[in-house]
Amino acid sequence: MTRFVCRWFLPSFLIVLLSGCGTRDDRVVAKANALARTGQSAESLRLLTEYLVQYPLSIVPRRAKILLAIHAERSEEALADYAAITTSQAKDDTALLHMLALGLIRDAWQRHDGFLRARAAAALTELADLSAEWLLKRGLDHPDPTVRALVAETVGRSRNLAFQLDLERLLNDPDPFVRAEAAGQSAGLANPPANPFCDERSRTATLR
Repeated sequence: MTRFVCRWFLPSFLIVLLSGCGTRDDRVVAKANALARTGQSAESLRLLTEYLVQYPLSIVPRRAKILLAIHAERSEEALADYAAITTSQAKDDTALLHMLALGLIRDAWQRHDGFLRARAAAALTELADLSAEWLLKRGLDHPDPTVRALVAETVGRSRNLAFQLDLERLLNDPDPFVRAEAAGQSAGLANPPANPFCDERSRTATLR
């Protein structure tokens, strides 16, 4: 009986013991994520900021801080942290940079500067992929008609049929420019050209 208890208890005890022995970085990231999940984003970011003052070369907490800042719609605050990561690693983290760029576009759409919102919407054309679908959806519902029209153009160029219904909905948009863009892009999605280069040439000829 004693042998059975030892064979069962000791491995179980070691598992429990080791589960609480993560690295210092892992523990602070876990605590920050727990705060964020309860709606305490500011406290979460403050915790990581204070930690990184003490341990500036810690990559995992800095990456976590960037992701939390993006989620909290404070993407600009993450620029310095991203620069610190690329400096220490001597290379770009392209996936993280892509997420940061999408966050910056989303945050720019909330500014009062209409020109800035339009520039951000135009920049989305270069970043539109499957990971940007959530932002494209938000752009199609943006209160600024310029943003809606530019995002409709981006969606049309993506040839992503998942946006067909969204474009058809914009056919009833109160802004005539948005309706026109949605009509053109919706037709393009419904009838994609056999040769996209020919389609681009025809669009250019029409504009001329």
